[in-house]
Amino acid sequence: MTFEHDSGIETSGANASRRAMFRGLGTTAGLGAVAALGLAGGPAQAQSSSPAAGSAGNSLIDKWLRTKKAVLGWEFGSPPMQFKDPATQKPAGYTVELVTQMLKDLDPGIEIEWAEMPFGQLVPALAAGKVDMIEPVTNLPIRALRGWLLEMPAHYASVLALMNGASKITKREQLNEPNVRIAVLQGGSQQAQASILFPKAKIVAFPGVPEAVGEVASGRADCTLQSGYTALNVLRTNRGLKPLAAPIYTDFNTFMVPEGDAKAFMWINNWLRFQASKGNLQVLWDKWIGEEARKYKVPTQYVGPQGIPVDAT
Repeated sequence: MTFEHDSGIETSGANASRRAMFRGLGTTAGLGAVAALGLAGGPAQAQSSSPAAGSAGNSLIDKWLRTKKAVLGWEFGSPPMQFKDPATQKPAGYTVELVTQMLKDLDPGIEIEWAEMPFGQLVPALAAGKVDMIEPVTNLPIRALRGWLLEMPAHYASVLALMNGASKITKREQLNEPNVRIAVLQGGSQQAQASILFPKAKIVAFPGVPEAVGEVASGRADCTLQSGYTALNVLRTNRGLKPLAAPIYTDFNTFMVPEGDAKAFMWINNWLRFQASKGNLQVLWDKWIGEEARKYKVPTQYVGPQGIPVDAT
């Protein structure tokens, strides 16, 4: 399947890529406390980490076109959003294909160096200049002190409460009780939001999704808060868990670039808006998440025409 591209956009070596953007979407390709969120250091550190990011010729866009290499901070423990294909051990998933096609549109010669790290280290790595850009993350205000979150979403994520099968909890309000234990991913938006929505409950954070899910499956926790795409994978492999009927809230997730890099901020925003307006993000979403989500009745949204989210349930 091929998609149209705006021939008026002029970037080095992009002509062939424009004609071939998202080719192959129909084939199978092989996400509380400041310290806990990996944000220690504050705005002063963020401002000093990349002082010349927006200066002439020093944008990520210029760097990528000049060096033909993009160093991207990613974690690969959140299928089907981003993971390592078991057969090839190569990065795969929605965000992987999205950013790969974006860089191909900029210049087909750009190679990606995947800097793999735990989720909680992504924002500090960007602020310290160890990576050029990081995978789409939720637009927490505190993260915006360490870099620039784009205005266009790369994707939305309905956050679900996955309950232990034996739990008697049937309503959202019942989660806000002192005897309720909620397992979350350390450094994720769920950790920050859970303490706000359920201040009476005990929030316990784990370094990975499997550990948080295991806490619920074993009965040591009442539920875990998981993004829709992560919940989809959990429900496939943990039949003893059950979701509450309605999402707890919806996350806005987008790429994060160094503070001050206006050129990268504008170009990537425009690229996402262009793809959304053509329906390409919906096609990519359905390929990796949408169809499976409907199968398991997991609420989900895609970034739709003109950048407006359209319900895909």
